[in-house]
Amino acid sequence: MTATYIALEGPDGVGKSTVAAALKARLQRRTPTPTPTPYSTVRVRHFPTDALVECAQTDNRRLNAEDYARDMENWLSFRPEPVLYPNTPTNVGEEQLYILDRWALSTAVYASLRNEKISENTALTLNWLNRVPLTTFVLMPRDPSKLTDPDFPGPDPYNPVPVTEAYRKFLTNAFVAGELSRFIPIVVDRAQDTPDSVAAEIAEWTAGLQRGM
Repeated sequence: MTATYIALEGPDGVGKSTVAAALKARLQRRTPTPTPTPYSTVRVRHFPTDALVECAQTDNRRLNAEDYARDMENWLSFRPEPVLYPNTPTNVGEEQLYILDRWALSTAVYASLRNEKISENTALTLNWLNRVPLTTFVLMPRDPSKLTDPDFPGPDPYNPVPVTEAYRKFLTNAFVAGELSRFIPIVVDRAQDTPDSVAAEIAEWTAGLQRGM
């Protein structure tokens, strides 16, 4: 059994976790015969992992980009191939889809907001990790000022506007560098969109990407 990965990114409060759950439910509804998806199972994985958060809380310290990168690397090391070895043959119809709730892009964005200096090795690791998912879907709010998130990793109060602008800056830089194909921005309007409607859009993108592989 092998695995395919997609990532959901975006500012806190934009709806990544609820969209991930809706996307999983939608893809699983399409899995049973006679019209199966290419995936035998669909799983959601949240980052940072619970173990990393617990360690940080125990040590009473703020996690940094190196911690997040190591967390993602450690998780991948236990996953089915071919994520670490892309040319490994796969068995058709025996594939897991992992929906990653946050990934390397968020790590880079929040490190920049904290003015955290990232070592060259960590920067290279994050760049590699951004290439692991099949595609990264970046949920961008139409009106960032309306976002709220009580679980924002403080200690400062959550201000969604600069966080959203930081994501927008990274997407712009990716466009200038010719790497925007790795990211698909999806505008989310809280007044009109629901988790299921956003999940439906991502599901169609995912189906199209899978057909093009």
